[in-house]
Amino acid sequence: MKLTAACGDGLAILIVDCVRDEPCAERPVDLLQQSQTRQHRDELAIVEHRPLLRAIDRHRGADIVRDAQIFEGLHNDAAAIGEHAGRTVIGHRVDFPQFEDQRARLGRDVIDEVSSDEVRPMQIRFDGKTVAISGAGHGFGRCIAETFAGLGARVFGCDLSAAELAETAKAGVSIEVVDLADRAAAAAWIARIEQTTGGAVDVLVNNAGGVAGQEMRPIEAVPDADWDRIFSVNIGAAFALSRAVASGMKRAGSGRVVNISSGAGLAASLTGIQAYCAAKHAVVGLTRQLAHEFGPFGITVNSVAPGFVRSNPASERQWAGYGEDGRRALVERIAMRRLGTAKDIANAVVFFASDLAGFVNGQVLAVDGGK
Repeated sequence: MKLTAACGDGLAILIVDCVRDEPCAERPVDLLQQSQTRQHRDELAIVEHRPLLRAIDRHRGADIVRDAQIFEGLHNDAAAIGEHAGRTVIGHRVDFPQFEDQRARLGRDVIDEVSSDEVRPMQIRFDGKTVAISGAGHGFGRCIAETFAGLGARVFGCDLSAAELAETAKAGVSIEVVDLADRAAAAAWIARIEQTTGGAVDVLVNNAGGVAGQEMRPIEAVPDADWDRIFSVNIGAAFALSRAVASGMKRAGSGRVVNISSGAGLAASLTGIQAYCAAKHAVVGLTRQLAHEFGPFGITVNSVAPGFVRSNPASERQWAGYGEDGRRALVERIAMRRLGTAKDIANAVVFFASDLAGFVNGQVLAVDGGK
């Protein structure tokens, strides 16, 4: 049976097993404002009612019975029951994830569509969540840290520059100087966060990276040390920190890892720096692989791939090097005809870290204004 339901916010449904019309031992009365049992074979439908804007139930191929009287206290047109093959189904949305196992036991095919005449702004909060952000001293990292702090998270940030981190700390971020090229130091930073909070990291943002002060040179002129440094601060740091949070997130049965890659991880790099392009492609590959490894534990791994953003000294030098004509041409290649901002990137990270992205995994979101 398929039943489509539309309802206003605040209506939640739980369908559980029960014997005839006897009270069900599993009924969470503390969560329900009102409930009314109705004998119907071996199932009990329980409805929680809060202020309801509108409820309309539609079902093709089966009769719809509207009887608001059987659910005491509900709005006159708020209850609708579809009866099919001797089963009773209440077709409003299930808002309590902890009851999904009972819903699954019934084997229902229920499609929930929620609509309302009143449009309410989304409320994304991270109260009680621990967020760790690498490269938090400036640019994307600082903006991401400030954004999460403003949304109630307990935020920890690391970088190489104590002076830059001091500015980030003004937003209430706990800061620490850490050289992520040292993988043992990276793991120790995560361990200190877990010890301080008494639990796992909820959100890891692998933002540290960049070109390590380098400029484009022909590959035959690139020393091993320069190649290795870029790999170390980009993919090496993401690997070390992801490895460090894995055990805690797996024990918790939840977590979010958001990797900052780049448009250079999807195509040739505007910088022309071979190691940077290769390292960012590796970040994308790590994202996709870890999504499959971590997914069974309730952990998602996704990546934000920024377009060109003037967010740090390196990007400012790159911007200046284009000259007036080059800058104009770059902007004209962007569908929205503007450069991105650090806030654009932070917003994408917040989405991946939020409950809105609970079933989004292994994805790379290009935040580039359209190419």
